[in-house]
Amino acid sequence: DRGRFSAAIRDAAKPLRDAGWETYVVGPAAVNASLDAASEAESRRLLPLAVVASTTLLLVLLRSVRKVAAVTIVATLTMAVSLGFMGVLGLTRNLVTVALPPVLWVLSTAYTLHLIRYYDRALDEDMAPAIAREQALAWAARPSLLAALTTTLGFLALLSAVMVPVRELGLAAAI
Repeated sequence: DRGRFSAAIRDAAKPLRDAGWETYVVGPAAVNASLDAASEAESRRLLPLAVVASTTLLLVLLRSVRKVAAVTIVATLTMAVSLGFMGVLGLTRNLVTVALPPVLWVLSTAYTLHLIRYYDRALDEDMAPAIAREQALAWAARPSLLAALTTTLGFLALLSAVMVPVRELGLAAAI
């Protein structure tokens, strides 16, 4: 809304600019709209770099394209579902919520890496791949569930914030 409000003011002032006048849009709405736009632009620039850097690091550490693909797919789906729910719920992309995609990337990568390491551990114990998958899920279920639950509760705590963008971040991240 801030962006549309500021754009409407700029559009209304266009005849003055066309006549040679200098015009400026000022005030909290204009500043917030500028900050939202700048943070969105930075997110669009930096997130792909972070994804490439982390994927490259995962390739070095895991030495498996299939494992890295699994991590990348899970992280991408996590971001898509969360951002999709943001759209469905009418939550805004703003200076605060623009931080959500990198946070989701890191969290989903961490959870998936734990599962992969449990799987590798099961294979090291000479389990067949099918049994190793089941064992990895069994080993990872409780700690992963507890970690996800506490993280979700932490994000839900942001719903008590006074600032709407912080509450929106809490809700979207909890989802």
